[in-house]
Formats: sequence, structure tokens, C-alpha cells
Amino acid sequence: MAYYGPVLRKQKGIAPPVVLRPGLPGQSIKLSLDGVYDWVTQEKARAAALAMDSLSAKGRWPKDQKEVRGYIGRTGSGRQFNDVRGLYAYTKKNASTYYAKPLRFEPISVGDSKMLKRAADFAFRQTRSELSRHLLTGVNRDTAMYGFRSNIKAPVQYGRGDYPINRDSEFLIPVVGEYASSVEAHSYQRAKTGGMVYAAAKMTERKFPQIVVRFSYTALSDIGLPQLHNYAVPYIRLGLRGNPLKAKITRPGRNIRRRASRANRRK
Repeated sequence: MAYYGPVLRKQKGIAPPVVLRPGLPGQSIKLSLDGVYDWVTQEKARAAALAMDSLSAKGRWPKDQKEVRGYIGRTGSGRQFNDVRGLYAYTKKNASTYYAKPLRFEPISVGDSKMLKRAADFAFRQTRSELSRHLLTGVNRDTAMYGFRSNIKAPVQYGRGDYPINRDSEFLIPVVGEYASSVEAHSYQRAKTGGMVYAAAKMTERKFPQIVVRFSYTALSDIGLPQLHNYAVPYIRLGLRGNPLKAKITRPGRNIRRRASRANRRK
């Protein structure tokens, strides 16, 4: 199903964004921005439509537009559209107001429960593999845990099992070693992968593009584990598109790199 539709056709009378108009003899050339709002809005919609068509053809995007939400500006903002063509038409009608705003789109039903389970199993195996490859004091493969909860407010159940997965379910892969967060931050130098749990999250994201993957840090008490220590721990969260979980994988060690950068500048 193509996203490229009548609302995106090049319209007669829309001028290029910049028009140079020569003046009369002895006068300077005049610069006109007539049509810039309509032109920019049209080209943004065209690029978005072609990108979604391309992803859809590769199986990485829904073929049905009803399974896509659109936003003007940041994702999750109040200006949300459940109709892709409706978003295009609205920005076209209000081009002078929204021409500079980015258009963002979010699939809400790509992937299924079986794929989510496979992604969680893969993330768990990769996390343990990364920890095994880089043996460090206090953090080993057995500190990686496998958790599941039916929604963000439900208690986390630990251990691999046959869980009843729904659209709001998510899997959690925390590494609970005492110095896991510090090791993760420093491991970009040792492991050369940006971090160990980070590397597992990135591999999972690449292998399962239909699944939402998030890498961050948390307190043990926030994920239903005994407070064995007071340090934050790195963990991976995985869910289906459309639930409250947002994809984000931030490279660890940002503060370490920032301090090193400042030190180098002082030399």
C-alpha cells in the first residue's frame, strides 16, 4: 500500500523556494521567497512518503497507514495524527506555521509476541556473551537476569518462562553486579564496542528492527529486585511498537569522555 498519494503531487503554481528577479537597468537584483512555505512543506511530505514506502517494501514498516501515527514536531506531542494523509493535508493547509517543524512517524503494530520473545532471548544471550568475553571483577555472565512484566506498572517476574505477552508487555535484561554501571561506563575503552550491555542492545536493535529496544540504567528496587547495593545497574528493555516504551540507546561513558576532553583542552 503506497503512502504516495494525490496530496503529494507537485502542484502547479508552487514556485521554487528562491527566485532571483532581475531589476530594471541600473537596479539591483531582487530576491523573492514567494512560495517557500508551500515548497518546503511539499518536499518534506514527499521525502517522508518515499522513506515509508521503502521501509514497507523491506518489511520494516507497516503496509497499512492505520498502523502509523504521525506527529508535527517531537514524537508524543499533542499534535498527533492517526491518519498519515491527514497530517500531510494539515501541514499543507497551514504551511506558513509548520513549514519549519519536522514530521515524525511511529509504527504502532510492527512485530508480534513471538518476535518480542525471540528478541528478549537474543538480548539475554548476547549480554551474557559480552560479559563472558570481557571478564571483569564483580561483573560476570551470571549477573545478567531475565525479567518480564505484563505492563510498566506490573511486578517483574524473573526467570525464563512461557509468559502471556500483550501489546503493553516488556522484557527486562538487567546486569545486577555491584559495579556494573561503572564497568559499563569504562568498558568502551576495554571492549572497544561502546560498552558490553550497550553492545548487546545495539545488536538486538539491528537484528529485530520491528521491536523497541532501550538501553539505560535503573535502581534494583525499581525493577523488583532486592537492594543488594545502592548502585544503578545497566539494563535493556524490549517491547512492541505502540506501548509506552520509547526506543533509545545512549552510549555509556559520556561523562568520562567529557572529562577527558576538558583535560585535553587544558594541556
